[in-house]
Amino acid sequence: MTRDYKNVPETKAKIKKANKKVAKVDLPKSLPVWFVLFSGVVIGSFVSFLVYLGLGQQTGGDISSLKPEAVPVKPNESVANKAPKPEDEKKHFDFYTVLRERNIEVPLEKEEPKAESTESIREPAPVHRVIERKPPTRRVYMFQVGSFSRFKDADKRKASLALLGVSSKIHAINKSSRTMYRVQVGPFGDIKKVNEVASFLKQNKIPSLLMKVKG
Repeated sequence: MTRDYKNVPETKAKIKKANKKVAKVDLPKSLPVWFVLFSGVVIGSFVSFLVYLGLGQQTGGDISSLKPEAVPVKPNESVANKAPKPEDEKKHFDFYTVLRERNIEVPLEKEEPKAESTESIREPAPVHRVIERKPPTRRVYMFQVGSFSRFKDADKRKASLALLGVSSKIHAINKSSRTMYRVQVGPFGDIKKVNEVASFLKQNKIPSLLMKVKG
């Protein structure tokens, strides 16, 4: 709605005249200070009321038209910059969507065979060989009291020894295509017994030969 400023100078002239009339009023010097201040407030209110009436007549009583035009407020650029753009949001969501849909295979590291620790490999404990000690060979002795080519002669010697209380036996061997019959007394493992038999044969004049045989 257009404003009519044609009568504005007349209103200002009226206000000036009213101020002059008020100024011409002589206040007695004996008035208190509070009265003077109160009067000033009343006069100011009256002047404001006159200005209000004058402006209301010029604008046709529409006081709402005197409101200042709204100035468009620009949004804070920093706030606007912080707000994410639709494109960025779309890229952001696309990235996570693709990431979820895509199966990422992570290569598994192959375990290398571990080298056998030298500590775990131990040399086998030395085997102690048990040497079986054979008992010492027993010394066995025998007396040969005759060797005959005929069995009859060997048997005769055996009988004579039996009469003396000496046990004997006949042992036949082949030697140079001939059979020999040996009369033997023993065996004896005790050396003491050997000495006793040797002494007995010597006393009875029976020739003898001491032989060592395997035990």
